[in-house]
Amino acid sequence: MNKLLGCITLAVVALTFGGCATSRSTVMPTVAAVANPTEGTAIKIVTVVDQRTFEHKPSDPSIPSLGSESELANPAITNRAIGRKRGGFGMALGDVLLPQGQTVTSLVQDAVANAYRGAGYRVLTKDTEGFDAAIPVDVKIKKFWCWDTPGFWQMSLENRLEVVITAAQPGFENGATVDGYAINHLMAIFEDEWPKIATASLADFNKNLQIKLKQKK
Repeated sequence: MNKLLGCITLAVVALTFGGCATSRSTVMPTVAAVANPTEGTAIKIVTVVDQRTFEHKPSDPSIPSLGSESELANPAITNRAIGRKRGGFGMALGDVLLPQGQTVTSLVQDAVANAYRGAGYRVLTKDTEGFDAAIPVDVKIKKFWCWDTPGFWQMSLENRLEVVITAAQPGFENGATVDGYAINHLMAIFEDEWPKIATASLADFNKNLQIKLKQKK
């Protein structure tokens, strides 16, 4: 019996602390690059705004949070925050941030731009000919968060992305909501699982936005 209890204890510890759960981690998801078409309707991304709301001790792990209450109103931190690690009993622990110089707004902007390119649109920047005449696109980030749900033998790691895109094109005039979602079931959550789940959710978002854009062409 003691041996069995020891094995169970070790299993719980392994599940809970697959990585440095108590410390702040820095990870970087990836957005697959898409070549800009040489022809087609031109758009320009004018604004990307992070409208996520953070809490210090949320009732649900899917709500963005930070370990330091003093940082909740600091956009230099919140715009880099993409997740919060939790212990075996659901206790909130270390934050998961993007690296210095990277932000959720820049990550989502890249994802939106690549989805437009994939749907056949040219994405122009200020130094590109035709920029002034391109269709303006405004982006509001409502959700972008990774969270883990502890279990006795298995844990789940999820990411949900919700973006509102407004543009002078059919279906987007009053703002169109586009989602991205991914979930993995794991025995332990190591450091490299956080960027993987965010990358998978961004890929799902890319697919969903391309579908919507192609339907409205």
